[in-house]
Amino acid sequence: MLRRIERNWKDPDTQKAQKQYFKVHLNYHSEEGNSEGEWYGKGAEIMELEGEVTEKQYDSLAKNRHHKTGEKLKSRDLKTARLNEEMVIAPPKSVSVAWGLLGDERIKDAHVEAVKTMLAYMEKDVQARRRAGLDKDADLNEYTGNLLASIFHHDTARAVGDQHEDMFLHSHILLWNYTQDTAGKWKAAQLGNILSSLQYYEAVYHSTIAHHLQKLGYTIERKGKKWELKGFSKELLEKFSKRS
Repeated sequence: MLRRIERNWKDPDTQKAQKQYFKVHLNYHSEEGNSEGEWYGKGAEIMELEGEVTEKQYDSLAKNRHHKTGEKLKSRDLKTARLNEEMVIAPPKSVSVAWGLLGDERIKDAHVEAVKTMLAYMEKDVQARRRAGLDKDADLNEYTGNLLASIFHHDTARAVGDQHEDMFLHSHILLWNYTQDTAGKWKAAQLGNILSSLQYYEAVYHSTIAHHLQKLGYTIERKGKKWELKGFSKELLEKFSKRS
């Protein structure tokens, strides 16, 4: 499952809620040490962002500023700028259940590697506007090959009512609206071709994680267009699926 989270960036409340969103929705398990974000992409390397995603770094990007120097990144500050595109990716439920019941951390590692493989494919497709202004080629894009992304890996679903949390491997991915063009200038990332091809990237993720799991000795069982790990009954999977 690869799902895009829709957000109205023209709404001022969306901009104001960014810091709270980081704490409440993305890093909500940080005290237990299992969901701190990590930076990904050549764009992150260029911007000297590595390791754990900090609140300061997150806020700097939200304000169109470099996290170290405070310098403006893109040429203009927009009140209703689209800060990022958020997606959520998760493996079939049996994968999470197998990880939770068997305690096999290699399963979680396979999920993380599959997410990064998917992002590597996305990075190849990142574009920037080739020219600004009123030139005849103003609307043409160029491939930049550098992506600025942050990934937040979670391993449980939020509890429903007074029930316990379910085991649920999934990752929140933020594709930040930054990419560096061939002239070394930071511009808004043109992500339209990526957003229109989510099924393709989802297929890359599933193919990769299934391959890793088979190498670990797990058996893949096809169920129509979907798949699960063999040996996990429908009743067992439903028992750990309190959230729809």
